[in-house]
Amino acid sequence: MDSSVSQAASSDPFWERVAVAATGPLVTVVIGGLVVWGITYLIQQSRENSIRQRAEDRADADTSRELRARDDALRHELVTMMTESAATLYLVTQHYWRAKVDQERLPGEQATEKAIRYLRARLDAQYLKSRASGEALEFQLLGYFVSARPRDQWHQVQDLLTVRYFQLIDRDTDKLYEDNVGPDHSGLDIKQLRNAKTLLNKYKEVMREVIDSVFKEPLAARSSDETQPAKRPVTI
Repeated sequence: MDSSVSQAASSDPFWERVAVAATGPLVTVVIGGLVVWGITYLIQQSRENSIRQRAEDRADADTSRELRARDDALRHELVTMMTESAATLYLVTQHYWRAKVDQERLPGEQATEKAIRYLRARLDAQYLKSRASGEALEFQLLGYFVSARPRDQWHQVQDLLTVRYFQLIDRDTDKLYEDNVGPDHSGLDIKQLRNAKTLLNKYKEVMREVIDSVFKEPLAARSSDETQPAKRPVTI
């Protein structure tokens, strides 16, 4: 009797309706809560991702500005060193040349002879100083730039000033001209090298070109960029 009553109760639609009425709102609340939580979570994640991306973009922009400032400072430093090395020697050669002109115009003039001796000593000292700094700059230019163009142009400046120095001290031998002709050196032929005006015009031209190259040519990566620069053969 008890089992038949129990079976009847369990199969009674009334109890089914009670169960549905009791569980339906609960399921709705649970599913609704999950949906709301999911939407809230996605919104929060999107906001956090957006904030993180903006922070990364700002950091990248700051890094880019720092790298540009560092590279600009290096370019200006190189140009300063080049102009100090080359322009100082050029000016001393010009002073000495003018003194030689005065000496030829006024032979035996004591003041002129004194000026020649003083300027010759100054010229010799400046030549050695400029050659030393110029050699060091060649290797710096070779290491700092992707292209060998700045170094090659600077080497050309060095050769032109070297020939001019030896012209002024009357030691411009045929071998000197032979060693400094062509595109790998002065960029001039022997006849052009022997002409002081042509030589000096070429010097001024190449100085403008090398300064332009230093400001425009791409720089090689440095160790601080976590990238090693590509090795290039050294040709002197």
